[in-house]
Amino acid sequence: MATPTMTRDFDDVRKYIGQLANEIAEYASSDVVAETFFREFLKRLVLALGARAGAVWMVEKDQQSGKLFCDIGLAESGFYENPRGTEINQELLRETITSKTTCVFSPEETAKIPLPTPHLILTSGIYQKDRAVAVVQIFQRLNTPKESRSGYLQFLEKMCQYGTQYLDKHQAATTTRSPTGFWNEFEQFVLRLQRSLDWRETTMTAANDGRQIIGCDRVCIAVKRGKSVTISAISGQESVNVRANVTRNLQKLTRLTLQSAEPLHISGKIDDLPPPLVEPATDYLHVSGARTVLILPLFRNEPLIVLDKQAELKQKELRKKKVIGAIIVEQLTEQEPSTGWRSRADLLAAHIGTTLSNALELQHVFLLPLRLALGRTLGWFHGRNLVKSIIGAILVTAIGAGMAFIPADYRVEGEGQLMPVERKEIFAPWDGEIVEIFVQSNEHVDAGQPLLQLKNDDLRAELLAKSNELNEKQQFWIATRAEFDQAVNSSEKDLSIRLNSKLMEAKVQIVGLKEQVRVLEERMENLTIRSPVNGIIATFQLDQLLRNRPVRRGEVLLQVMDENSPWHLELDVEDSRMGHVLNAIDERGNIALPVEFVLISATETSFLGEVESLATRTDISERLGNVVQMHVRIDSAKLPSRAFGAEVKAKINCGKRSLFYVLFGDVVEFVQKHLWI
Repeated sequence: MATPTMTRDFDDVRKYIGQLANEIAEYASSDVVAETFFREFLKRLVLALGARAGAVWMVEKDQQSGKLFCDIGLAESGFYENPRGTEINQELLRETITSKTTCVFSPEETAKIPLPTPHLILTSGIYQKDRAVAVVQIFQRLNTPKESRSGYLQFLEKMCQYGTQYLDKHQAATTTRSPTGFWNEFEQFVLRLQRSLDWRETTMTAANDGRQIIGCDRVCIAVKRGKSVTISAISGQESVNVRANVTRNLQKLTRLTLQSAEPLHISGKIDDLPPPLVEPATDYLHVSGARTVLILPLFRNEPLIVLDKQAELKQKELRKKKVIGAIIVEQLTEQEPSTGWRSRADLLAAHIGTTLSNALELQHVFLLPLRLALGRTLGWFHGRNLVKSIIGAILVTAIGAGMAFIPADYRVEGEGQLMPVERKEIFAPWDGEIVEIFVQSNEHVDAGQPLLQLKNDDLRAELLAKSNELNEKQQFWIATRAEFDQAVNSSEKDLSIRLNSKLMEAKVQIVGLKEQVRVLEERMENLTIRSPVNGIIATFQLDQLLRNRPVRRGEVLLQVMDENSPWHLELDVEDSRMGHVLNAIDERGNIALPVEFVLISATETSFLGEVESLATRTDISERLGNVVQMHVRIDSAKLPSRAFGAEVKAKINCGKRSLFYVLFGDVVEFVQKHLWI
């Protein structure tokens, strides 16, 4: 069951297709020329069917082939990339003309003939008096549902009936033309031709509207630049496919024709053509199927004002018959176009050549887009706009002068933390494992109060070994002393000397062992870490951070900060801005530069301080890059709250500078840094 949204979308699509069909019907009843009608007819037909491309082919007299009249997206469909595309397509046209029905050709199904492109091709004829006049081709996507193809064919057939209606209405009008009507059309053509200064738009207008004036099947405009000739516009086509064989052959024929700067008229026979033109003319007629071809050269304009007769004569010799292009008039279905077509072609060639020459000359102007933009800009400064511009310039000058001479405080920004001056970091005195924590985070401690207890089994074992060794030496000394006393009493002089020597040696060893034991005991005592100052434990989540954790000697374990000591700011200033700070210190004569800062947690209030000390080397900050650290003295009693490490933003007053430099100093420094030569 369809949802309301799907139904609404379907209704919108149906209305859109109905609107396009109504527009085709309106064009069929209008007085537009055939070229305009079929171009607009094909454009709306492709949109209504959601197709990839479309083409209108005019049927030859033999009712066996067709000539391309206009197309949309035919080149993009891959039609010209198939070497046999044109030949294969003629078979499709022939089958449509012969069957007199609307046909569909699909690569998915078994067909008698191959297809020129990998698309679903829909064809239908446009008829007059039961005779096919044109064939409309639609190149549809292959993924369209099969059940919708019948609807496509019915819609295509109905739209082709509007083509028949248009041809029936305009048949009489195209056979006869009153002189008054011709000159009215010619006047409108000249106005449209001169409307644009772009040579590409000029050639498109000349080809499409010129075909109507001349009364032929097709008009092409060629442009000669240097030795090369390019087909710039073809009537009935939005773009020219330069890779197509018909285009290449026409360019070759036109280039050879323009070498003599004389018109070329081919009407069925080529025997009377100059020998160099026989082969290219034969090739082009074979590919295009044209019955009549007329190539008229277009010449560059001559100057209207003659200043120097001799110079002008010499210039005329140099500029004589300077060919800039050609107009190619073709008749595809009849051997000769309508009566008077040659005189109309000559008349149009003169006007097209003049307009195209002006457009090409304009393109040679150096920096044309820039100069046109500059001219439009300067053209704005007239009348009241000139007064406005003068007032604006005065205001800008006054503002610039004011910014250059009005002094303002230049301040360098820094970022940092609010910290107490008195604080200590507690380091591990020895390798070991933390076995007991006596304090908690944010707890107040006194100097000498135990904080942590470390355990070092190696140190304890060494102390025990040295203690045992000391005891052994002391026992040895006592025993040796007894023997010495007995030897002295027995008057055994040699024995007493030897024993006295051992006593002296043992005494020295005992003294050394006592010192080693004392040092080891101090180390064991130092495993109980005590606070060096009064303060607060500033390390957060102390228990989770240190409990049963092995540590290395010199490792920072926690911080103790004295909240009652003076506080200061520890700022990081970008190294690139330190030049202003150092210059201000030199001008002031001391380091105490004024500082204004705010707490990030309370930006509504600012506080004052002054620079207290400045680092002599740069450090690296992850966010700011190279920075210089500085300390700022503040009155901590005025702070609403004090939190260890509270983030602050500060501005250091570096003295007076011009208002312009205060506002745009970063831009000036960027230019000096990156663009200074």
